[in-house]
Amino acid sequence: MFPRKEFKEYIEEVSRELRGAPRRGLKSLIGGLDVIAMAYSAAPERQFLLEYLQNAIDARATAFYVKVDIGKIIIANNGVPFSKDDVDAICGIACSRKKPEEGLIGFIGIGAKSAFLLGKRLEIHSGEYHFAFDKDFWEEDMPWQILPIPTKCYDEQCIYVNEKYKTVFVLEKFHKGEIIGNLSDIMFNPRNPFFIDSRVLLFTHAYFKGKLTLL
Repeated sequence: MFPRKEFKEYIEEVSRELRGAPRRGLKSLIGGLDVIAMAYSAAPERQFLLEYLQNAIDARATAFYVKVDIGKIIIANNGVPFSKDDVDAICGIACSRKKPEEGLIGFIGIGAKSAFLLGKRLEIHSGEYHFAFDKDFWEEDMPWQILPIPTKCYDEQCIYVNEKYKTVFVLEKFHKGEIIGNLSDIMFNPRNPFFIDSRVLLFTHAYFKGKLTLL
């Protein structure tokens, strides 16, 4: 059973509204995205992994997995699927539905954009929402990181989501060839200065009570 067309129409509406912004506004959006890129530039692979684990925590997930495949990185969790508010937040800059007083630690709403330091295409499959951000789809001066494109999952069976994992992120079109190696190194090599060890995850463990799997 395919997702209802009304969800695809909402994604198209969000993209249309953003593209309809005045030219000066678009330039400001691009500048804001550049600032985010600089904030994550020191260890982008490490930041990417931790941000998406944080996303799972905020969605109340009890299972989270990372799969490194040929030409792509797949991250999934079994937390609460996306709502309209989540779509709006990920298509914005420094905005989020999350509230610190509710124990949600991803407040600024920019963490998901850490993926764009590693690749030029990010697919998001969550609940009834299936969309992508793709640099190659747009003209050079467009803020592609916040312009959603509906995926083919509205016309054919989605190969990513299943009964257990309701939210899946798929990162592709890597900027450089060593990303997979760097990601593996920070996960498994204690000598790497950005190694994600138990001390790094100590804060995360206070929130995440489920299962974390690296494939």
